[in-house]
Amino acid sequence: VTIRITELANKFSIALESVNSGNFTHRCKCPSKEHKSGSERTGSLYIDEQNNNFYCFGCGASNNVIDFYILCKDVDFSTAILELSENIDPTKVSKRQ
Repeated sequence: VTIRITELANKFSIALESVNSGNFTHRCKCPSKEHKSGSERTGSLYIDEQNNNFYCFGCGASNNVIDFYILCKDVDFSTAILELSENIDPTKVSKRQ
């Protein structure tokens, strides 16, 4: 089961714009409170939907869905893992043998 960055953006009411720039498929305003004190006017955070990662050209934030969640919620890593795990349906998780 994969939680998509684009799904989180929608959950947090972050407006996504479709783009075709390198590997990036979407862009949005950076949700980090540290980035321009939360008052960014144009989107500088780019999302690669296929690889489920992102990069903000404004503040340098990047990586995966966990890091995106941390930016959106302003929580630490442990809290992000706990809260994200609550969104996973255990019946859809495959068991590796």
